Amino acid sequence: AFGRQGKQLIAKLDTGVLGLHMGMTGRLGVMAPEDESFRYRRLALYLDDERRLELDDVRRWAMVRLENDVETFTGRMGPDALDPDFTSAQFIERVSAKRSPIKSVLLDQKVLAGVGNIYADEVLLIVGVSPSRRADKISAGRLESLHNTIVGVLENALAFIESHPDDQGRPYVIDAQDDRMQIPRKTGAPCPQCETALKSKKIGGRTAYYCPSCQH
Repeated sequence: AFGRQGKQLIAKLDTGVLGLHMGMTGRLGVMAPEDESFRYRRLALYLDDERRLELDDVRRWAMVRLENDVETFTGRMGPDALDPDFTSAQFIERVSAKRSPIKSVLLDQKVLAGVGNIYADEVLLIVGVSPSRRADKISAGRLESLHNTIVGVLENALAFIESHPDDQGRPYVIDAQDDRMQIPRKTGAPCPQCETALKSKKIGGRTAYYCPSCQH
C-alpha cells in the first residue's frame, strides 16, 4: 500500500522503501497481464499476482527512488498541507518566520509539503495576497485565511481529479487550466474577480500569475 507526504508517494517493500514523485505528467496504473502498457511507460513493477504497476510519464519529469527507510524521503519535509492535525496556528508560526516572498515560501516543501506552482497562484489570488509580498509582513489573520484556502483548494482539486477519469477509468488530469482553477495562467487574461489584466513575474525561478488590483 502507498502512503503520501506532500507530493511524494511512498511504498514500504519487503526490502526497502520505494518513493515516487509524479512531476507534472506522471501517473500510475495497475495492469492485468493482458492489458496493453502505457504509451509512455517509464517503469514497470511486477506484482505477486502477475499484475504490474506501471508509471506513465510523457515528459519524463517523474522521479523514482529506492531507499532504506521512510525518513530518507520525509525527514526534511514540512507537514503535509492536508494533514488534519496541522493547524492554522502552526501554519502561521512556520510561515511568518520567513522573510522570502510568500509565493516562494508556499513552494518550499520544507515549510509545507504538497503545494505546487499553480495552486500557490490560485490560493494567493483568492486571499488577495501578492505573490511577491514578504511572508513575515502578512498579518496573522490573512495567513489563517491562506491556510484555510490552501486546504479547500487542494481538497477541491482532489475531488475534481477523482471525478474526471481517463478513458480507462483512472483519475488523470494533466491540464493546468481546467475547471479546478479560477486564475488563467496567461498574461493579459482578465482576473476572474475584477477583470483587470493579469500580470506575471518570476519569483524564485517560478512564474507567478497575479492580479495587480486584487492582490496586495
